[in-house]
Amino acid sequence: MSSAPKLDAFLAAARYFIGVTEAPGLPNQFPAGSRGNELFSVYGYTSPTPWCAIFVSVCAIRAGVSGIIIAKDSYARGICEKTRNAFGGMWLRGPASGGSSNRLPQSGDLILFQSPSGDNHVGIVEYVEGNTIHTIEGNTSDSCARRTYAPSYERIYAYVRPNWRAVGDDVTGYIPTPLSRDRYEFWVNGRCIKNKDDLDAKRKFMDRLKDINNKKMLEDAFKKWKDLAD
Repeated sequence: MSSAPKLDAFLAAARYFIGVTEAPGLPNQFPAGSRGNELFSVYGYTSPTPWCAIFVSVCAIRAGVSGIIIAKDSYARGICEKTRNAFGGMWLRGPASGGSSNRLPQSGDLILFQSPSGDNHVGIVEYVEGNTIHTIEGNTSDSCARRTYAPSYERIYAYVRPNWRAVGDDVTGYIPTPLSRDRYEFWVNGRCIKNKDDLDAKRKFMDRLKDINNKKMLEDAFKKWKDLAD
């Protein structure tokens, strides 16, 4: 049984909407179909509107954490700031706001972008593999889709980490649902550290991670993933 069921549900909700596409016409048209209707029924909009934050809001509603640890807001900046200010979230600056270009988020973080013109966009961090950030975003190229970024990407303004412990989730050593089970994947705190497909993967993995002191956590991460994969 997962130690972070609410985080699991939040990411599952994000995956559910992958593939939703805007109806043809003007920019920011409502996505078509039942999933699109679910997105836009939350706020009752009757005209086209940017919907990246609406997507995050609906994922939080589906996970049962809206208004508890993730704000309900239809604006990218608003949902991030309210999640921090009203619900105890952690705000971590990105390169666009003077933060480290090497900072990596964790699964379930909100990722806030800011363009040179000051426009904002928000998505959900699904997982981190090496130095690649994997996200799920609404209103990206007129759809809901997965995207990838380097931590140095100049438009990353902030990561906002919801207070998962407030809903009983223990995210220490959190392992996201594997996207592929045809290879070994090693997860530590929502970050995929190393992938290998041969039988001595474990030994090589441990040898290359001597800079991480908590070997028991790494052993547990390996065992947990292997149990899922078998």
